[in-house]
Amino acid sequence: MRALCPTAPIALLTLTLAGALGACQSAPQPTDDAPAEASGEAALSADAEAGAAETDGEAKEPSRILHRAMSAAEAEINACYRQALAQNAEVAGMVQFAWQLDANNSPVGLQTHADTLGDAALSQCVAEALYPHLVEDGARGASSREVILSYSFLREHGAREVQLVLGSGAQAQAQREALPPEAREEGRCNNEHIYDVLYEAYDTINGCYEQALSQKRGLVGAALAQFIIFPDGSTSHIKVASTIDDENTNRCITETLSATTFDAPEGGVCTVNYPIELSLRSHPHFMFTAPAP
Repeated sequence: MRALCPTAPIALLTLTLAGALGACQSAPQPTDDAPAEASGEAALSADAEAGAAETDGEAKEPSRILHRAMSAAEAEINACYRQALAQNAEVAGMVQFAWQLDANNSPVGLQTHADTLGDAALSQCVAEALYPHLVEDGARGASSREVILSYSFLREHGAREVQLVLGSGAQAQAQREALPPEAREEGRCNNEHIYDVLYEAYDTINGCYEQALSQKRGLVGAALAQFIIFPDGSTSHIKVASTIDDENTNRCITETLSATTFDAPEGGVCTVNYPIELSLRSHPHFMFTAPAP
């Protein structure tokens, strides 16, 4: 686990996110002795603990504080991601932060719990953007309680790229040649119908997620799926970018979308981008996506 030392909140709010870490002494000092193995169990049990504290009138629900912090930091974190993409157009992955809550619900020992981004500057930038929004003045909470927060960063697949896939390879070429000329162009689909069908598909995906949780406690992540709806309503050329660290769940997403059918598009085929988030109430997660270059 890598310890982080965010800049002071005032400096962060008045300077750009590229500021140095010279104000560490004004932020909670990081620690490295929290065992990673216990994190999943702690996250899963957080709701029950918070419910008991709320009933006793002793604490605010920390998840509310987290969601407010995530929303408040969203614009700054988007700026972090855009800055990283300017250096590396393919950067994607998930970063998780862990810390303890003191009696005032203030973060102590903010650390990197897991990081698949491969971009230390982006991870640090996100930490600096998030930290000032975590402090809840005047709130009381449970001492020494571990909190885990996850951010996924994913790139969208370009529609043009999918159309190229549609015409590459022997099988794809045969599919394309079998279509009438008008069906090789992007058509029109009913968005409400697509939402309704995908809502039902999500039930199946969520069932796979619940099965995965029995094997991997604390599993969270996000996926960005893109697929083409063919003139007969079937799906094809499914591409999934995922930060979900479970092969069976990712396979379930692809297989579920493969078996899903829609109303026939008008005048061609439709390209659909479908974001999927899998998270626990006690383990908040937020997904950031960037359009294909």
